[in-house]
Amino acid sequence: MITFDPGAAPAYSYGVAHAWPTSETRFEKPYAVREQRTIRPIRAYRHVWPGMTRAQLDYTLSFFHEVGAGEFLWRPIDPQWGPRHRAPDLDGVDLAGNPASARDYDVAFSWYEPTDDTETPPSPSGSIHLESGFVVAVTVPIFPLGVSAARIYAADTGGQLYSQGYTTERLWTQPQADIQTLTDIPRTVGTLRPAVRCYLAEDFEPVRRGPSRWQVQLTFQELHV
Repeated sequence: MITFDPGAAPAYSYGVAHAWPTSETRFEKPYAVREQRTIRPIRAYRHVWPGMTRAQLDYTLSFFHEVGAGEFLWRPIDPQWGPRHRAPDLDGVDLAGNPASARDYDVAFSWYEPTDDTETPPSPSGSIHLESGFVVAVTVPIFPLGVSAARIYAADTGGQLYSQGYTTERLWTQPQADIQTLTDIPRTVGTLRPAVRCYLAEDFEPVRRGPSRWQVQLTFQELHV
């Protein structure tokens, strides 16, 4: 699948819509049942390029004349939001032969892309007490679209969080008794910008703004895998 990249970012975006489609069944007034029809919200990206060059316009027209109403990849301008709303779910797992004594951990996670080492800021920390012989099991929420991994951070309660590695599954289990230290610490600025599958949601008409400049407005609708 090809990625739309005209060689210049849009100058501004006047909206990214987030929609949660629902189905509603009505009973006796005022009672009704509403059911969400998608696992994740559907996003629509509305962007404006106010001064495309001839080469950039040619690329855009050529690209969409090939793709048409089909699918393509788009890398949103804004970084992926971090999981700021809650800590991961934590549990203790009995690990045979683990000699560790009882201990207390703080655990957080971030969304992460291992291929280019980009990442979001971390979630809030959750706390867990582990009895002797147990390791921590971490469950993160469902991955946002385009996100391939979650990075796990842990520390002794009240200490500095350090990376424990990453997982491409929602469940991560501590592979050893002791947490790793002197590894990466959580990032304060998000750098993760995953590509998402889209289609062209509206027709567009380039508007000439000068001898060799065109304004182009494009709307992309995100597709769920």
